[in-house]
Amino acid sequence: MTESQLSKDLTSEEFRKFRDYIHEHSGIFLEESKADSLRISLITRATRHKFGSLIEYFQLLSRDEDEFNELLNLVTINETSFFRFPGQFDAFVRRVLPEVMERKAMSGRDLRVWSAGCSTGEEPYSISMALLDSGIAGMGWKPYVMGTDVSTKALRMARTGVYSGRTLLNLSDDVLRRHFDETPEGYRVAQHVRKLVEFSYHNLIKEPYPLALMGNWDVIFCRNVTIYFQLDSTKRVVSNFYRCLNEGGYLFIGHSETLTNVSDEFEALEVGGVFLYRKTPRRRGVSLHVPAASAAASARTRAGARERRGHARETEHPKRAPRRAAGAAPEETAAEAPATAEALAEARRLAAAGEPRAALALVAD
Repeated sequence: MTESQLSKDLTSEEFRKFRDYIHEHSGIFLEESKADSLRISLITRATRHKFGSLIEYFQLLSRDEDEFNELLNLVTINETSFFRFPGQFDAFVRRVLPEVMERKAMSGRDLRVWSAGCSTGEEPYSISMALLDSGIAGMGWKPYVMGTDVSTKALRMARTGVYSGRTLLNLSDDVLRRHFDETPEGYRVAQHVRKLVEFSYHNLIKEPYPLALMGNWDVIFCRNVTIYFQLDSTKRVVSNFYRCLNEGGYLFIGHSETLTNVSDEFEALEVGGVFLYRKTPRRRGVSLHVPAASAAASARTRAGARERRGHARETEHPKRAPRRAAGAAPEETAAEAPATAEALAEARRLAAAGEPRAALALVAD
């Protein structure tokens, strides 16, 4: 059979054969309704290699990982946008960041976020912008964002960082001005946003995970990725996320997704109508006997903390709306002048004293 004789049909047996192989090696499970889409992708790749049958193509696919990745580039759907589901980014900035900073105040100033299944890069860049606008870098913290995906084509687009059309719809003019550079091809993510983000290929189903991913993550975003997985694969991936997170770390999943029947390891929390999943911090034993001198010192520390919190509250404008994430709609995000050196210095002092919430509130003002 020659290339011109390649059948344009996909039999039920061929569909199951390719579907099961894709599922086994990527976790993506294609329903029967995706048969025609898969047929087009298979014929495209088989024709590219001048095969006369899909069986010949399957033999190549099963021994060539690069070809498998090329097929996944056609099979996976990379539809996303900046600050998708803004309520989750509000919860990230207003609840998760202060909590993580408070927990890590005495152990280090690195704050690490993993965007798993990052597609063409909108999500990790949105996280970077939210981190920058929160002001934590000015308080001495070192934020880092890792974006991974199974599609090499999507990763190439992410590294290029140029966007146009519908993906920009959630961005206000202010955010475009501050975090993007306009080019003839579209809007390019500005260098100060890009430098916080690194992209890498990773297949969430392949185990064991690389050492670079296995641990020390404060937050993991994996939104609308496991909807393509079957339940067993989703359970494995979520279990790996649990092991990768630091104690007290957070997992963000799609707004319509749930961990019910998937994992009972995480603690579910509702913040502003958004469900978050936290790796519960390990409880530590506490001695009931406290020496008098230590009790007095502890009381002085608590009093000093209350005094600092009171000072921070007094410096807030009583009618100012809470600060929102960078991607909020224009009517919800007021234009804010850069924090003064004096305010940043005070914020650093509050953060160093274990008062990250007061520090973030001060920078937000």
